[in-house]
Amino acid sequence: MVVEHNTLTGGNLHSSKVVTFSGDPANYVPTESGILVQCQTAPNLGKLYRTTGTSAGNLQLASGADGTAATVSIGTVTTGAAGSNATVSNSGTSQAAVLDFAIPQGAAGTNGSGGFGIRYAYNASTSAGAGSGQLRLNNGASASATQLYVSETDRNGIDVASLLGTIANSSRLLITREADTTTYAYYTLTNQTDNGSDRTLAVTHLASNGTLSGDLTLAWSTTGATGAAGATPHPGFGFKYTFSSSTSASPTSGQLRLNNAASASATILYVHETDRNSKGIASLLNLIAAGTGIFVVSEADPSIYAYYTATSNTDNGNDRSIGLTHVASNGTLTGSVTLSIAGGGGGGVQGIGTTSPLNSVTPTATNSLYVQRVTSDPKKEVLWVATGSASSDWVVAAASAQRRVSASNPNGIVTADVQGQLMINYTNDAYGNATAATVYVSGGGTTWFAV
Repeated sequence: MVVEHNTLTGGNLHSSKVVTFSGDPANYVPTESGILVQCQTAPNLGKLYRTTGTSAGNLQLASGADGTAATVSIGTVTTGAAGSNATVSNSGTSQAAVLDFAIPQGAAGTNGSGGFGIRYAYNASTSAGAGSGQLRLNNGASASATQLYVSETDRNGIDVASLLGTIANSSRLLITREADTTTYAYYTLTNQTDNGSDRTLAVTHLASNGTLSGDLTLAWSTTGATGAAGATPHPGFGFKYTFSSSTSASPTSGQLRLNNAASASATILYVHETDRNSKGIASLLNLIAAGTGIFVVSEADPSIYAYYTATSNTDNGNDRSIGLTHVASNGTLTGSVTLSIAGGGGGGVQGIGTTSPLNSVTPTATNSLYVQRVTSDPKKEVLWVATGSASSDWVVAAASAQRRVSASNPNGIVTADVQGQLMINYTNDAYGNATAATVYVSGGGTTWFAV
């Protein structure tokens, strides 16, 4: 078949014929050279050739006009789930591509060391005379150690001699490896010797796991004055506040203030009954009594702290004025801070029962203790302490911790045995294999907040 084909070249109209053919172009025999031929069968249907001779296969694909240049642009960039694969998709066309990216977020980092304690570097020597910033044991096996050798300067060059001096005999000492907090050693302090630039701490082993190495944190809970039947300290809770540089009373919600810009000169702590996370903690602030340890630490830099003992606790309605005696401090407090308390002992254990002493038992002395056994679980106890002489003056000092394995917050879900109870919420596995946990304090009922 022959058709006429008109082309426009240089403004002049030219007429040329196009011959159609069927079959394989390699077998087609042109009748003349220099004409256009078009294939009518697959797979070359519609292709246009120019003949270059009159022998079989004398064909050359005819060149067409330049096509439109393709474009590529970036569309959306979204964050995918951790562990998923990165993806790229084209939401445009083949000529105008629009590439949409989905990039997975990184895996969660390891938990920080956090919490109150003195930062040391572990030294494997088992001899006395710890160097600056060092902590040593007198035995390579933590479970067999009977003495700790610690410098009076931490690994950041901070003088901690006065802080070490506040650790009383019978206090619990906890040494944790900062890179892996499942590696620890736990002791009871029996004696402390000041050697000038370092201390020798005589200890009794309680529990340990793994081998200590690298950067460590030494933390402790201080036992108060011994009562007639032995004293028990209040537990250490952590409340989150924003430090205010104002030295006047009446802090606003979420604020904590001192009555002097110099931590070492402060004699009053002004603290609101609502923390910076809008949690009401008035009932927990009731635990602060004369002799209670007060520790305020910068969350951004734990080497900045102020440590006091309480002399009084005045309720002003929405806030408290806590009388203070300075023990030790370092640096200037600013920004986000954590307030921790560790109470003193007192009147000894007054009684043991299966019901609460609140409004039913008259304290024999301020700071008397009462043990309430939880009948639903013989392994649980609640320890009450008297803050005055009336039967209404009992408050919870400590309760056997609840344990839970769940990634969800227990607030509004789990009922506490008693207000002030601790919960250890393991977030990633059963107790024996867990490597991450969050500690909560009960505000009563099903109200919990993280510490």
